[in-house]
Amino acid sequence: MPPMRDIAPFIAVTSTVNELLAQYPSTAAILNAYGVDTCCGGTLSLRDAASDAGADLTTLLAMLEAHAFAPAPGSLGATP
Repeated sequence: MPPMRDIAPFIAVTSTVNELLAQYPSTAAILNAYGVDTCCGGTLSLRDAASDAGADLTTLLAMLEAHAFAPAPGSLGATP
């Protein structure tokens, strides 16, 4: 199997859970929903954390990206 590349254009699979949370704190809810350990597993890469949680990495990254880069409510890019 070829090595996993970064699926989401802005979130690297090699980023750690802690790095993601530091940059996008609101993603904690998604990580928790997918069973990713955001405490003791924070030093793991997203790839390893997803694997440990039994979460599909492609789906997890898509959800994280959609949440992290969604326009804030009330901003010009948000839909009413």
